[in-house]
Amino acid sequence: MKFTDKEYLNKTLTVIDACQTDSLIEFSFNLPVDFHDLSNTNNKKGLSIKRFLDEDFKLKMTQQNKSDLISVIAHNFKEGDICHYAFYTGNLKIGEGFDHCVINFLNPKYFIFSDSHFANLIDDEVNFTELI
Repeated sequence: MKFTDKEYLNKTLTVIDACQTDSLIEFSFNLPVDFHDLSNTNNKKGLSIKRFLDEDFKLKMTQQNKSDLISVIAHNFKEGDICHYAFYTGNLKIGEGFDHCVINFLNPKYFIFSDSHFANLIDDEVNFTELI
């Protein structure tokens, strides 16, 4: 399974794909400040994800829109654009990591990895744990 030819972006998309619950995904972007200006018609990256964004600029991922969200990110972002991510369901943080796949933790109740997922993360340590 390969979502993009960009190694680290592919790893982030792999984690998104493994998430098995509707979530808010908070990205820290390594992009100019005008990236958050969705009124700018030249802001192709920001506008590409606009339909997934909530009022706090977090991505609303559902199991129904997950494939589309992954595709939009894969086609509109490049290596290094996303430097950190955190997943939330309700008020619970269920996962966190960085683009070079330093995966701080993933809650095993919400993330299920196939052999294909693990193949994408071959050089990375995946820490399955619950935050208390």
